Amino acid sequence: MPSFAPITVPTAMRAIVGRAGVVTVEEHPTPTPGPGQVLVRSLACGICGSDLHMVHHYDEMFSKPRPGDPAPGDPDAGNGVLLGHELAGEVVDHGPGGDHDSVPAGTRVASIPFVTVGDGLRQGVGTSRRIHGALSEYFLLDEANLIVVPDHLATQSIALAEPLAVAIHALERGDVTSDDTALVVGCGAIGLATIAALRMRGVGTIIASDPVAHRRSMAETFGATQTVDPADADEYVALEESSEPGRAVILECAGVTSLLRPMIDRAPARTRIVVVGVHTEDLTMQPAMAMRKELDLRFTFYYSPENYAEAIDWLASGDVDLAPLVTATVGIEGVDDAIQTLSGPNDHIKIIVEPWRS
Repeated sequence: MPSFAPITVPTAMRAIVGRAGVVTVEEHPTPTPGPGQVLVRSLACGICGSDLHMVHHYDEMFSKPRPGDPAPGDPDAGNGVLLGHELAGEVVDHGPGGDHDSVPAGTRVASIPFVTVGDGLRQGVGTSRRIHGALSEYFLLDEANLIVVPDHLATQSIALAEPLAVAIHALERGDVTSDDTALVVGCGAIGLATIAALRMRGVGTIIASDPVAHRRSMAETFGATQTVDPADADEYVALEESSEPGRAVILECAGVTSLLRPMIDRAPARTRIVVVGVHTEDLTMQPAMAMRKELDLRFTFYYSPENYAEAIDWLASGDVDLAPLVTATVGIEGVDDAIQTLSGPNDHIKIIVEPWRS
């Protein structure tokens, strides 16, 4: 494993920028930390399905102004999104008044991917057109949010805390208990992390649905008690046969909008449906069907700092090992090819980017 000693911070750095289906490596000034901020060197960052969504649906997602976005006429108004939120980093500098003693330069850290800018406005790291993400060589974080990670936890595993935190929060939103029977639809990285979280929460029956055989096999490794190929069997029948009335929960982790209507139509009565995948397409549904069955349709977004801290604890304790998710590692120049590969049929689960690689 490389040794990451404190380094002299360059004035310029490479940054990954996405817009309208195109990913580019650009040279940007290295950001300077302000009060309460730290400058972090990116050690590892996962490519997430939401990164693909922001690249390919850039016009849809960024056509309407969001808090902190560049205003029309602002020099930054034409910026693409500065990607990278599944992060692991090393502190290299503190802003004015920073705590150099508790978190010295060279310390490996994790953090929720947000940074406070301006008048207390919080912006997402990796989802902004102003704030650099962890697919840049350097980026900013709030010092108050830093979690110092133990030496034994592999750097790539730190980057996997983010999808695990998403899964933990999804279970919270679904009020999932050990008495429930769960159906996880989609066994990519988020779906597999969700299966691991369900196992940690003591759920005894976990059904995993995915059309790809090796993903179903991985689902079993992570704790699924039954797997279903939706081309050959009906996962909703399996859920109804395995659950007590009112104790079924579906966690939609595929991010495929066309799956939502049949999910609503076929779910057992009084099922809680938690939409975890990112959807920007319009959805047509018949509310009377959901009403007749008294379905709960819930949506989840990010996670709380407590969810993220719990994810780090699970990984550090060894109770959850997400390392098998990693199917490839690339340097910053390989991000465009990786995103194009992930955007079509592929055998990958999680590609990790190490921006420090030459």
